Amino acid sequence: MIKKIIFILIISLIFCDLTSFDFLKVDGVQIRNNFGKGNCIFLRGTNIGNLFVQESWMSSTNVKDQKTLMNIFYKNLEKIKWMIY
Repeated sequence: MIKKIIFILIISLIFCDLTSFDFLKVDGVQIRNNFGKGNCIFLRGTNIGNLFVQESWMSSTNVKDQKTLMNIFYKNLEKIKWMIY
């Protein structure tokens, strides 16, 4: 998998026509193109890494990890099943 990603990156760099205008640099608290001398750039995006992994800071529960949370959920599922149906 890593080899495929590296291969795609290398191929994209070979066929990509980069100019000095494409390189970003920080100017104080602003990110600018053209090595920091061009227009302000606003980076937008999201991180979908670990999208389906529950972490302790994501909820108000006191569980340490997702496995513990799911074990508690499944243990209590039988108790609350009558409420669902």
